[in-house]
Amino acid sequence: MPDALIFQQYEPFLAHCIDKAPRDGAHCEFGVFSGYTINFCADRRPDVRIDGFDSFEGLPEEWSGYAAFDFDRKGKTPEVRSNVKLHVGWFDATIPPYRSTIDKIAYLHVDCDIYSSTACIFDNLGDKLMDGAVILFDEYFCYPGFEAHEYKAFAEYLARTSKKVEWFACCGQRAACLIRNQ
Repeated sequence: MPDALIFQQYEPFLAHCIDKAPRDGAHCEFGVFSGYTINFCADRRPDVRIDGFDSFEGLPEEWSGYAAFDFDRKGKTPEVRSNVKLHVGWFDATIPPYRSTIDKIAYLHVDCDIYSSTACIFDNLGDKLMDGAVILFDEYFCYPGFEAHEYKAFAEYLARTSKKVEWFACCGQRAACLIRNQ
């Protein structure tokens, strides 16, 4: 990531990522939890629908210091902006029906932490990423065990496709790239 901008604060990083994404494709967030980031994105793009995916029952398995079902909201969804649509349930159940409703993805925020959830996203939606799409990873690197989760699932996806990436920003353990279809 030699050319990536390094951000010290999350909100300017998030704003930079959203602003860089094309407007003419789906905007998705996987791992909504409290709704803070999806609402931030919705405020930044009020003319675009933002699709948020979460079980609101926590993590489906253990992850680097967190127990299974940490981040459990007991199924309670957060309050979200009017241009946000929540898809409630586990990714393997909510992504397949969603897939048929979109043509291409312009913005993909991966905030699901664990390998299995991240792999599910790329297995089901990877071919929908348009040229120039922004992918923002919330837990990509710089923490113990990162190589086994979002990082690994994305590396596997890149290895089986002809897509290339341009890393353009990072903030702590977060990283963002543009997808290039070659």
